[in-house]
Amino acid sequence: MNRARYWTAAAAALFLSLGARAAPAAGEPARKPPQRIVSLAPRVAEMLFALGLGDRIVGATDHCDFPPEAKKIPRVGGLGRPNVEKLLSLAPDIVIATDLERKDLAEALRREGIQVLELKIGNFAELFDAERKIGDAVGEPQKAARQVREMQAELDAAAELSAGIPRDRLPKVFIEVWSDPLITAGGRSFLDDVVARAGGVNVAHDLSQDYPTINPERVVRWDPDVILLCYMTETKDAAAQVAGRIGWGGIKAVREGRIIADISPDVLLRPGPRLVAGVLQLAERLHPPHATQPAQAGKPAPQNPPEK
Repeated sequence: MNRARYWTAAAAALFLSLGARAAPAAGEPARKPPQRIVSLAPRVAEMLFALGLGDRIVGATDHCDFPPEAKKIPRVGGLGRPNVEKLLSLAPDIVIATDLERKDLAEALRREGIQVLELKIGNFAELFDAERKIGDAVGEPQKAARQVREMQAELDAAAELSAGIPRDRLPKVFIEVWSDPLITAGGRSFLDDVVARAGGVNVAHDLSQDYPTINPERVVRWDPDVILLCYMTETKDAAAQVAGRIGWGGIKAVREGRIIADISPDVLLRPGPRLVAGVLQLAERLHPPHATQPAQAGKPAPQNPPEK
């Protein structure tokens, strides 16, 4: 069966299995909040659990793995490409997704009365907005507002670690997303936002691509103070491998041993509630509590760390 016929059949299956669910007419009582939710992204599942709504999730992707309870939820397929028949069999009231590959799926679901909330999360502003939209969609706006306040408080705590340091004195950070080919994070990526909120400056901030491939010699010219490894999976001896690259021995981050490879990718690469914890962990590594800070305007730098 070709792809066009497949999606036509899927839409037909939707109609037959669920029936048309028309929107309430004017004057009718409002629908109760959705009770059966399908999450099509790990970050969405985390947000729902953080809001105390795990018991309403009836379907999730193969990658929805946090908290541990999420692993027990029936699977509906991979990221952006759910198994249509499995999804429909769960009879959801609402499907919440990011980065759907098939927009016609969303439209087919909506035509049959299933709510579809599509979210874009590329930075913290969009993360907070997504949290509020989920709260509104599932009837829990106050819980969502409280969650946003708590996340903002953690970001504020991270910002305090670098408060008062001029931008040109903040540590320069090279973000390595992959090693072969060498991929970094540009200025439009959420990792750029993570580093900035942790009190660092992404050396690739001026690159327009989200995740460009670069020449290793460019990193040598940038001479970052810190190298942050953000691989999708943990790699054994990753820091040692980076330090041993030909020509990288003179990079300041390598000379001073400031290669960060032990922050979990789940708190750096998944734009969800735990991302703020990743920012705080990174801020503590970029600005250790007893490190001598650069002198502020009109103030000499302290000669010794303060005593406890």
